[in-house]
Amino acid sequence: MKNLTWMAGCMFLLAACGGGSGGNSPSAVTPDPADDEASGGETVEGAITGRVLTALDDAPLADAEITLLDTAGATLASTRSGVDGNYRFDGLSTSDVFQILIAFESYLSETYSGVQFASVGAGDTVSVEPVRLVSNDNAGDGSLTGTITGAVDGLALGGLTLEFIRGINNRDGELVATTTTDDDGSYTVSNLPYGNYTCIIVGVGLETTYTTVYVVGGTERGDQNGTISPSVTAGETRIVLTWGESPSDLDSHLTGPGLDGAAPFHVFYRQKVAPGINLDVDDTSSFGPETVTIADSRPGVLRYTVHRYSSGAPGALSASDAKVQVIRSSGIVAEFFVPQGEGNIWSVFDIVDGTIQPLGVVSERTSVDDYFAPETRIDERRAHASPLLEKKGTP
Repeated sequence: MKNLTWMAGCMFLLAACGGGSGGNSPSAVTPDPADDEASGGETVEGAITGRVLTALDDAPLADAEITLLDTAGATLASTRSGVDGNYRFDGLSTSDVFQILIAFESYLSETYSGVQFASVGAGDTVSVEPVRLVSNDNAGDGSLTGTITGAVDGLALGGLTLEFIRGINNRDGELVATTTTDDDGSYTVSNLPYGNYTCIIVGVGLETTYTTVYVVGGTERGDQNGTISPSVTAGETRIVLTWGESPSDLDSHLTGPGLDGAAPFHVFYRQKVAPGINLDVDDTSSFGPETVTIADSRPGVLRYTVHRYSSGAPGALSASDAKVQVIRSSGIVAEFFVPQGEGNIWSVFDIVDGTIQPLGVVSERTSVDDYFAPETRIDERRAHASPLLEKKGTP
């Protein structure tokens, strides 16, 4: 299954802490003193990080103008992307909703809507999806083709409705095109003006999903794909990992304490089942999906991490377009985009008593312990004396 960058079916972007922005220092935002009650009446501040790339070759776009707006369109702060295309805004009220306007000379400007913190805590950071700008040299109409697949089996799905709205994560805009997937899960949309679009994927018994696609004038863009999950029953949690073409193999790892005094569990490609937990699909050839389903709530600290199994440069994981989506019976409750950093393991989040606690750290894996929360690491070291990575040979 191929899946380029796609948005989740929930406005909330949970913290996925990024590295330095590489950009100029942004204007500070004055926090709203009337913040979330969870903060005890004190203002809780967070940060937003992102990256700007060129649509044709995924090259970092330096010196792009990045403007932070409120929902009414008023400017709150501005900055510019660094040489690595990264940008950052600090001092944000975690109870507010934001828009981001990205502009660069001779490129079509884009608006990223509905950026919101879903958890409150000092230092929270939201890493948003990389934005790919299309040059005015590629103006005009183009077309999109892609395939939509199921999250729990990777199989193509026909009969789905796809709706397209101009802009990134735009849920309320005017529909500019509608189509349905064929029996083989494929679709084609023609005569769309160049730029980014939000594609809404809808199917009976499936969780509505939002994915970003982009059009280049005068061409047909392939691999504008998406993944959609069956609806989740009460008590279940489903975690869906997708990524880009490179690195080809990312692996999801879910760990936690065993039940009733049993050894800690570790669900991944070599151990796909634990009591009440299942690795539904493991993808080894780019794009995903790689999906874990948890049947019910469990005591203790569960940790979800993503490991770059394929060899690559230190920043290859951060450049992978990896995204993690968490789905419960109420819908898509959290979404994480891989932050910037060097290393082959992304610690995404913990689940503590059913609550998702973002981690958002990219680092280098040093031992099997790195997949576990500190509370379960000692027992896990005793339980696993053999080498961990033995799927296709040492990467």
